Amino acid sequence: MIKYFKKAFQITNENLVLTVPFILFLLTILIYVGLAHTLIRSFATLLIYLVTIFAMIVAFLAGWLYMVQQAIELDKIDIPIEDKSKASMDLLKVFPSGVGEYFLSFAGGIIFYVFLALIITFVVYAAGVHFIGKMNFSLSDYSTALKNTQNMKVFLHSMSRADMIKLNCWHVLVFAVSTVFSFLTTFWTCAVINKNKNPFYALWVSQKFIFKNFLNVVIFYILINSIYFVVSTANSISAINPILSFVATIAYFYVFVYLVVLVYLYYDCEKSKSIITQQEQEIEQKLKTENNSDSGSDSIGQD
Repeated sequence: MIKYFKKAFQITNENLVLTVPFILFLLTILIYVGLAHTLIRSFATLLIYLVTIFAMIVAFLAGWLYMVQQAIELDKIDIPIEDKSKASMDLLKVFPSGVGEYFLSFAGGIIFYVFLALIITFVVYAAGVHFIGKMNFSLSDYSTALKNTQNMKVFLHSMSRADMIKLNCWHVLVFAVSTVFSFLTTFWTCAVINKNKNPFYALWVSQKFIFKNFLNVVIFYILINSIYFVVSTANSISAINPILSFVATIAYFYVFVYLVVLVYLYYDCEKSKSIITQQEQEIEQKLKTENNSDSGSDSIGQD
């Protein structure tokens, strides 16, 4: 498994151009949200605002993740060192192709993802209320407490011991369900890009992949999320210093791209190994059948 981490590091370094669409997308979203939210005056303008953001997210994911997959495919080709930079820059040219080819797949996938998330949220809430119980404070009170440390101290001091236990149970429940949901959808987009344009079928294919390699996938999931947690924490802590914050932000962008490349590389390699193993088993079974048939013919001839 370590070889995938090393290989993903190499692919990311050789294709730093992958960070360009990611950064430009974040900047575009921030600018659009900053400008457009002040123009919302009616339900129609709100609908246009939401549809535009949705279309931007879908187009970015379709184009960028296709670029990531093509970067992995590019690594399989023996290219002279002097031509690698040009080949890497050419990845930007495949972005529109990815948008055109996978836009509908990701649009359907995101809608289905949100639908699943809403159903799971409803089920988790109902189960939490039944087994844990409702909290004696409103969601707005909790949101206010999360704004700063002082508010949180006042909020916690105002709670009874029973409410503290309930709150901790709710945290554990939400964290557990979120982790399982995230784990089960880790390779969903990988399956879409890997020639499964139907998002529903791609989800099924990704589930088969996960449970076929369950232990390895669990270890892999823990490792990538540990890396992400460390980088995110460092990025949050560095906010106290402008220079450190700038360096940490750059590191965050790089690590995020690296982890995406790593997930796609892991899925691509393990899926290929699985296909090769299956083909070898089929060939072996075919040879055994032919040998058994030949043995039977020889026995008949001898008789």
